[in-house]
Amino acid sequence: MAMQITRAFLKELELQPHRSLGQYLLVDEQVVKDIVNALNILRDDEIVEVGSGIGVLTSAIINEFKKFKGGRQNLTAVEIDKRYSEYMKKYFHDENVLKVVNKDMLKFRFNEYFKKPVKVAGNIPYYISSPLLRMLFDNHKLVSVIVIMLQKEVGLRVFADPENKKYNEYYGLLSIMRKLHYDAEIIRTVDRNSFLPVPDVDSIVIRLKVHKPLLECDEEKILLRILKPAFNARRKMLKNALKSTGTQEEIKKWSDAANIDLNDRIENIDLGRLKLFLKAYVGDKGKGSL
Repeated sequence: MAMQITRAFLKELELQPHRSLGQYLLVDEQVVKDIVNALNILRDDEIVEVGSGIGVLTSAIINEFKKFKGGRQNLTAVEIDKRYSEYMKKYFHDENVLKVVNKDMLKFRFNEYFKKPVKVAGNIPYYISSPLLRMLFDNHKLVSVIVIMLQKEVGLRVFADPENKKYNEYYGLLSIMRKLHYDAEIIRTVDRNSFLPVPDVDSIVIRLKVHKPLLECDEEKILLRILKPAFNARRKMLKNALKSTGTQEEIKKWSDAANIDLNDRIENIDLGRLKLFLKAYVGDKGKGSL
């Protein structure tokens, strides 16, 4: 199905993508296969597809489910564009494993649809990448695996870790939010010519697998609030970037407890030391301090 998508086909059905909605339809069959393989679909999996478009990835996931005997609603495709969701309902009307939901994914409530953890897949519109990722991370109790395609720069921000100097420049709050709940790996990069229309940037497919939360919920909120101004001033040394956190004496005390050099910069500090800084901070200030 993927390789049959043409501008003429889309025009005939009045399904031309809207750039204003970040709609770039994936037309590379090998990329679709790689996403499906990365999902490692099992018989009892529940999968949520973000932004189904006209069903290229949808079709591949359905075919994977068909390898198992017996069918039920294993796949939920969430599509904000009513043109596409109506087309999906018509095109896949015989597929009993699929449920199509015409809804903004940012307003999707996992606990209203699922009682157990699900896998999430999709080609994410560029303009909602960061808020959508934050939403998925907030739902880590119900989202066990995420295999998504993102604008390359955003994907590297998710993947980045100070221990891997190659991606050091991308390390930020999004990286930390991911690390608090998910392990990450890069599946592949995707050339911009794999889409219709052709976007201005290349993309990347990443897989995230949930792990036990590294902090309690209230501690996580405190850490992110401490780090936000530091990353906004990432070119400054930490002794200046953390000024809003406490007095000079307090900041030195907490940094010493975490073996953090205040002459260093935030992008060089791994999560382990940040957790120690937080522990020292909370020990003095308390969890209600921010």
